[in-house]
Amino acid sequence: MKEARSPFRERSEGIMFLVFLLALILPLSTSFWIFNLILSTANGTVYDPISPVRWLASVLFPIIIAGYGLKKKSLDCSGAIVGGQRNWVQVLCNGGIATELAIIYMIEHGCGETVIDFAKDYHTSWLSMAVLGALACSNGDTWASELGSVIGKGPPVLITSFKPVPRGTNGGVSMAGLLFSALGGSAVGLAYYCALLIFLHPHLLSDSPAQWPVIIVATLSGLIGSLIDSILGATLQYSGVDKKTGKVVDYPGEKVDHVSGMGILDNHSVNLLSSIFTAVITPSLAMSLWQMV
Repeated sequence: MKEARSPFRERSEGIMFLVFLLALILPLSTSFWIFNLILSTANGTVYDPISPVRWLASVLFPIIIAGYGLKKKSLDCSGAIVGGQRNWVQVLCNGGIATELAIIYMIEHGCGETVIDFAKDYHTSWLSMAVLGALACSNGDTWASELGSVIGKGPPVLITSFKPVPRGTNGGVSMAGLLFSALGGSAVGLAYYCALLIFLHPHLLSDSPAQWPVIIVATLSGLIGSLIDSILGATLQYSGVDKKTGKVVDYPGEKVDHVSGMGILDNHSVNLLSSIFTAVITPSLAMSLWQMV
């Protein structure tokens, strides 16, 4: 018979976990800060170092979110360690490109924010917008899948033929899904814009082009990323309906009616390619938009 756990014991375990968390986060965030100080003077160029408080927050919040997801069983241990929805494969396919580009940005330009100005600093602006595009793509696709499928009415249509298909079909789109993909991108853009306003010196903002177009860029990137994901899913990812259960499956079989696509890519591959394509497209989109404003 399983022994009942007392509230006192649960409270003690919670306090011990908090102590362990702080013991892990404090030296980790301090190490990042020291690394940033060293990096800020690399190649003879002095960057404004990120404060220890900000490093602490940037380490603390993701760990708390990952711990909450692990507790709610919305991700497994590998996903909690890397950070994301369910496991490390999904994490890398959804956020790996943005992480890689962010690391390149950090190595070459330091850890702080910079204004978007393609005329004066093309390389930094390109990397910034590529990271933004990859994140907007992933967030837009997530919002479209999680919110659009719940709020949207009626069956989706296949993006390549516009014929109605069962819910869950790869490449199926709806107006609600497209709307939420754009909103997911705009949320990333708004967060990016707020970070620029908060952490950049006022004189940098006043002497640079307007930064608000970043919100429009991220909105369009969220929508474009979702469309790319849908096109790849409709053509290169198999979808069929199991005759016995009536559910949409991603594998062929004798008792499966084919709906769309070929079994070349899986969902992870589609997410990865969508993130890559959107990251490459977004800087050109941003540069064109800034030339018009």
